[in-house]
Amino acid sequence: MVTFSIGAALRSEKTKTAKRINQCGSFIKLAIAAEGLENLRTDEGKNIISFDCNEFGVVEEHSSKGWEKLFSQKKDGKCVIITLPDKYVVGPVIPGYH
Repeated sequence: MVTFSIGAALRSEKTKTAKRINQCGSFIKLAIAAEGLENLRTDEGKNIISFDCNEFGVVEEHSSKGWEKLFSQKKDGKCVIITLPDKYVVGPVIPGYH
């Protein structure tokens, strides 16, 4: 089992304040646990995070409240695609639940 976190913040706040994503007031985090994780990739320009796995789940106790309103997820076979609205900017994928 592999765990990782994805963070995002409003693009307007990030641009205006020049803060790190996790320092923005609009910061929101999604924590994931995946079994058989492979090919983890991020397309920051399109706000897409994708990976292949056998199974995955959201770790609610390590995710921000309301994450489901922002992060949409789709699984097609082994491929998982997570997207965010354009008004947000996605940060790097961080190992663990930081």
